[in-house]
Amino acid sequence: MRQCLFLFTVLILAVGVVPALAGDEPIQTFAGHTGYVEAVSFSPDGTKILTGSADGTAKLWDVETGVEIRTFSGHTERVWSVAFSPDGTKILTGSGDDSVIVPAPDKTARLWDVETGAVIWTITGHTGGVRSVAFSSDGTMVLTGSGDNTAKLWDTETAAEIRTFSGHTGWVDSAVFSPDGTKILTGSNDNTAKLWDVETGAEIRTFARHTKAVLSVAFSPDGTKVLTGSFDGTVKIWETETGALDRTFWGHTPDGTWSVAYSPDGTKILSGGWDRKARLWYAGTGALLRTFSEHDFAVWAVAFSPDGTKILTGSGDRKARLWDIQDISSAGFWKMLR
Repeated sequence: MRQCLFLFTVLILAVGVVPALAGDEPIQTFAGHTGYVEAVSFSPDGTKILTGSADGTAKLWDVETGVEIRTFSGHTERVWSVAFSPDGTKILTGSGDDSVIVPAPDKTARLWDVETGAVIWTITGHTGGVRSVAFSSDGTMVLTGSGDNTAKLWDTETAAEIRTFSGHTGWVDSAVFSPDGTKILTGSNDNTAKLWDVETGAEIRTFARHTKAVLSVAFSPDGTKVLTGSFDGTVKIWETETGALDRTFWGHTPDGTWSVAYSPDGTKILSGGWDRKARLWYAGTGALLRTFSEHDFAVWAVAFSPDGTKILTGSGDRKARLWDIQDISSAGFWKMLR
């Protein structure tokens, strides 16, 4: 037995592979939506979570107890995306279904007061459903990505449109700010991700190695890397500055990687897929650390807690689940081998 463990250890050290382990039980399950959970987000202080659903609502929950605090009702279609403001006092939601059969009469983003649940303003400038929303790091601007193939920048205080980013030939499924707020990144059904200059609206670069729609995008915490998840089942890391492809992660089925996220320290990435699983990876080596398999339907959305000790997954099974990942590390793996 010791000899087998020794040889196994040598193999791991030689190739840098950490075997995938079945996920532990979730430490909290958030159940209350009557439709798919399409989006999830942690509050800046990590004490609350926000979920957006195909039932047309967003819900605020207590992380510690799992109790629903508030429901934000008003959208007439699915809530595709949710985000907290940097100070945690407001939330942003995006809605609209761009299916061929059912048009998107909602097509709005809404800013809400977290404490009261009241709508502060509603954005109606897109001609397609709003599939992605984000706040700038200073909270002064919001970003929306839409089924009208554009992303738009808005003033948080007035809801006035600042700029439109045009260039994609398919829905903009995901749109995020860079950590320093000078760039935005968009992912689209045209199989590409694009980097843009916030100040001018100019396209800087296109990331074009996916073979199907880019459904989710993220920046590394230091902004030097770009992360993309695609319907082709892969996750890719790219160099922000040059556009060079650093690494491809395989593991989800060919039917799609739906959501990706970077850990706060930049050492891990998280992905959720059509295969009903979420996967945690080492960003630097591509090694798969853990697979989370408790959901009964596709994992549409994933997020890290602000301190990086927990992850959140949202699924077509109408639930969001919270997982503790503090012990998922090299140290935890060696402990398991003893």
